[in-house]
Amino acid sequence: MFLKRERGILLAAVSIFWAGLYFGIDALPPLREAAYLDWDPVWRLPYLDYFVIPYLSLYLMPLGLLAAPHEPKFFRRLAVTFMLAILASSACFMLLPLELPRIPPDSGAFSPLVALVYANDAGGNFFPSQHVINSFLLALGIGRLKPSWRLPMLLWASVITASTVLIRQHYVVDAVAGLAMALISWSALIAYERLMLKST
Repeated sequence: MFLKRERGILLAAVSIFWAGLYFGIDALPPLREAAYLDWDPVWRLPYLDYFVIPYLSLYLMPLGLLAAPHEPKFFRRLAVTFMLAILASSACFMLLPLELPRIPPDSGAFSPLVALVYANDAGGNFFPSQHVINSFLLALGIGRLKPSWRLPMLLWASVITASTVLIRQHYVVDAVAGLAMALISWSALIAYERLMLKST
């Protein structure tokens, strides 16, 4: 019975772990004053309110894990990888808090949705972007389980990454750092997978 529900249980566990750390850190007194990065390339990019749709689409991405073939050992290791990446990025939030490059949403059709994202997000938890970390780890994990989905999932993750800066929810440096952390985490997972394969 547990194996049949394992993916759902692990997804729920990772989600609870993420929410607890993300909003828990936001509730703590900051260790240092949040920095404002006026040198970041985000200021040379346009603000495009309709990119809030791909931004929010991240929350649909885990459904791909439920639809892909189930490999219990890999899925458990992927869940641990997510938790370690969340833990590492959460430590960065405490050590390197940032002020966001947000601008008051204008009168565009999607601006109320952008304002809702701003209102419900934590303050200071932005470097590295967990939105980028999670989207690429999900894309790579789903692509590993279902190779024919790899390219579409990576394209989806790339659009999500672009959305983080185009709705001024992150600096470019946040997105780059998020991608780097996702790739490092994924490389560590694959290296561990190969090590386990050799030991059997």
